[in-house]
Amino acid sequence: FGSVDGLGLLAVRNIPDFETYRQSLLPLAAQLPYLPDISTCELPEAHYSTGWSHGREQLAPNKPDIAKGSFYANPYVDSIVTYLAERQQKRDAGSCKSADWWYQQRDYNPAFYADNVWPTSLPSLRGAFRDLGQLLGHVGILVAEVCDVYCSRANVVTDLHGTLTHSRNSKGRLLHYFD
Repeated sequence: FGSVDGLGLLAVRNIPDFETYRQSLLPLAAQLPYLPDISTCELPEAHYSTGWSHGREQLAPNKPDIAKGSFYANPYVDSIVTYLAERQQKRDAGSCKSADWWYQQRDYNPAFYADNVWPTSLPSLRGAFRDLGQLLGHVGILVAEVCDVYCSRANVVTDLHGTLTHSRNSKGRLLHYFD
């Protein structure tokens, strides 16, 4: 917003169901660090960018951030690789990108393509996370549509709306701050 050097902030209010979904999810964040199976949700091979992460981020060299824990997941699909392989197959049966190709991509870049992991001891987390994440994604799509209009008035061609509408590769982050 504003000049090229300007910073902007956009606030969206009165989102239907936001408070309900928020109240379903946020209390679960406080339970995460104490779950008996939380370690099964740590994915070092994905650089802790999916699942549970605590003490992995560095505030400074050799100084881990232990004040918070993060839980990362894709709110749309549990396996982005499976989703992309199936979408590719539906769009173009003759494509050179087979399902195996997508799984190789996950092996090559696990931080980007890792499957979601959910703690079995907190089954309500998956639904609550997905509900709020998908709602926020929908709001983002609506904002992107307005941004596209704004850009077109400045003769800048964008398709943020289309990109967000068709993408299922997003990541949500649920934070827990320790006392």
